[in-house]
Amino acid sequence: MSIGNSKKEFLFAIYMSLNKEIIEKQLEIGIKEIHLEKWFKKRKVDMNCIGKNGERILIEWQMDFRSYRDHIRQIQDLICLCEKQEKTIIVYGMLDFKEELMSELMQSVVFYSEKNISLVFLKIKKDTLDLLIEINKLDELNRLKELQRLNTVQNIFLDKKSIKISNNSVAVRVVKDDDIYTWEEKLLIKIAKRLREDCSDVSTNVYQYKDVKNCNFIIGSGFQDIIFKVAYDRRKRVLIELCFYGKKKEIFYKLSDKKDVLQNEFNYILKFDDRYAKIGTYYPISWFYSERELMIKRFCRDVKFYLVGFNNHLKHAVERCKNNI
Repeated sequence: MSIGNSKKEFLFAIYMSLNKEIIEKQLEIGIKEIHLEKWFKKRKVDMNCIGKNGERILIEWQMDFRSYRDHIRQIQDLICLCEKQEKTIIVYGMLDFKEELMSELMQSVVFYSEKNISLVFLKIKKDTLDLLIEINKLDELNRLKELQRLNTVQNIFLDKKSIKISNNSVAVRVVKDDDIYTWEEKLLIKIAKRLREDCSDVSTNVYQYKDVKNCNFIIGSGFQDIIFKVAYDRRKRVLIELCFYGKKKEIFYKLSDKKDVLQNEFNYILKFDDRYAKIGTYYPISWFYSERELMIKRFCRDVKFYLVGFNNHLKHAVERCKNNI
């Protein structure tokens, strides 16, 4: 859970998901599924994972020295929300061990003795925070490249403490994704996964868990009220749109003024919608029926084209609006 709109926790979660052997070594278990910023019931979790033996693994990172109380409440809620029929491992990574607060959380675990919970505290080396502060200042295109600098930190985790309770009278079930998806929703899930491969060096936001239940998901642009939307719409099209809201519609009109330049740069795949202030590219869903894998690759290439190609144009348009040019 990022406090104060900070991306430091999210950046660290991305690094850990790309280097999961680090956390696997600490927990002494394998991890088969990792979702970043996915909801667990009523709480969004930094890393919502499933272990190779069916364990539920919920990981929260704290990358500051101020928000202990906020994170304590988060961990207490996760302990309360855990189901007794599941084996749950809750990880709380922080920069400094606060014995009093850790003791409070351990008491919370003991209170729910009918459950099967392991609570693990990890102490994070401060050098990690120093690097994340620097990386967090960069734009989207440079954050992922610079994230590799965390490889220079020796022993990211300095210490570990834990408490475990087990209820042997309860049959523990294997955790798995039980959601039922339509064909179109499954297509969007495959697109989201493919984007993590194709755009792994372009956008941190493609690593976020994407909920496709409304047949769409969002990729942040780095600018408030400007988003990239991937969707399947009522006209039976798979689409990528750059959408502008509120006062940011002015940015859309700045880009519309250079429509010919943008069309040439984007190989004439753009459609400008003046009424709803958006720029989009659209494919009939029927194209994905016969050539699904090929069309996913082609579509994801267009999405990457959007993420990279519009980056500088948005920067310049936002700057022009600030200066009333």
